Amino acid sequence: MTVPGFDKPVTNFANYNPGVIDLVRATAFSVNTVFAQLNVKIGPEKSREVAIQAGIPEKTRGLDAVPSFVFGSASPHPIDMAEAYATIASGGVRHQTFLVRSLVSLDGKSKYSGAGQGARVFQPDVIADTTYAMTQVVQLGSGKTARSLNRPIAGKTGSSNDNKSAWFIGFTPQIVAAVALYQEGKDGTAESITAFGGYSQITGGSVPTDIWTAFMRPVFAPMPIVQFPPRANVGFPVAPSPTSTPSSTPSPTPTPTPTPTPTPTLAVTPTPTVTPKPTVTSPSATPTP
Repeated sequence: MTVPGFDKPVTNFANYNPGVIDLVRATAFSVNTVFAQLNVKIGPEKSREVAIQAGIPEKTRGLDAVPSFVFGSASPHPIDMAEAYATIASGGVRHQTFLVRSLVSLDGKSKYSGAGQGARVFQPDVIADTTYAMTQVVQLGSGKTARSLNRPIAGKTGSSNDNKSAWFIGFTPQIVAAVALYQEGKDGTAESITAFGGYSQITGGSVPTDIWTAFMRPVFAPMPIVQFPPRANVGFPVAPSPTSTPSSTPSPTPTPTPTPTPTPTLAVTPTPTVTPKPTVTSPSATPTP
């Protein structure tokens, strides 16, 4: 699809053509053409600001306010992505990453606590809808391997051009984990990941999701199952109101006047803020897009 702001037509993985779909399905199946149009419509500057608010460092390499930014052209560390996804998992409250939980002196006095109260950066209803869309990645899309864990899970797979990096970041209301794979040549430059594990190519929905699922199975074992907040349905449907057209030919039977369909009113129910446990991440690395 030709999208303003892009140097060449935008394509989807395997040239997938989904037709007209909503953003939930576009998220579930990683439809590039939908998000390219969306990013141009709202403005790359706003998208970038949201990423920074969520937890991606402002100085991340490749974090530029250009239309293609929406495809993940930046190169964050896995720990950065885990922090950003923890903001979503907690209902829109951002918590700073910390490595030391607490420090207590020999006399028993607390000297340091890594965990803070966090700061709300996104509204709960917006995050509830975002989370719902991300659960569909696991329920319907490329993250379906994680369904075997038998609990509500949201997340997103990601694959860069020529399979030079592959990601899966998944979360529940209690915990987040990020997995990233990339491969370097002898000169230190990124190269396409050599296929392994029985896969013909390494994408986010292959080995990264397998690793995430295997890693999280024992982590989840002692944890209670916690549901995500219900979908809030932020916004209103856009539908034209019906109009009557007068007839030039008299009719013995009066033509009833159509009744306009009322615009549904959506009640937004505030969702509770859930403070996530310490972020679990893979070792810090900077995959190349």
